[in-house]
Amino acid sequence: MAKSSFIIAGVWVILLGIVLGAGPASGQSADTAQISLNKASAAQLSKVRGITSSLAKAIVDYRQKNGPFKKVEDLAKVPGMTKDIMKRANVQDNGKGDLTVSAPKSGDQDEEEPSLKPSKC
Repeated sequence: MAKSSFIIAGVWVILLGIVLGAGPASGQSADTAQISLNKASAAQLSKVRGITSSLAKAIVDYRQKNGPFKKVEDLAKVPGMTKDIMKRANVQDNGKGDLTVSAPKSGDQDEEEPSLKPSKC
């Protein structure tokens, strides 16, 4: 009888963990990592979905000139930054005075802005 009580208690603990976000259902994909917008280099930022190399450079330049990003509204002041890009990059306030974005763990570059060459038409 005691053995079944432990099993039932274990099942409840697992279910509670899933409901509270501790585990695979937490929303954080296994192939992404959170990186700090206040510490990442332009090369690291350019690997984030939706952030091109030129925008990554603008983020670093803005940060060096104006100090660290403390809230999402600060990032919106970067030239070239849009709400759509912030959504695609999954910008989040970590509650500790820092903003983070999701970057692939594998180092694969998700998308790069196409080069705009003059048309030959």
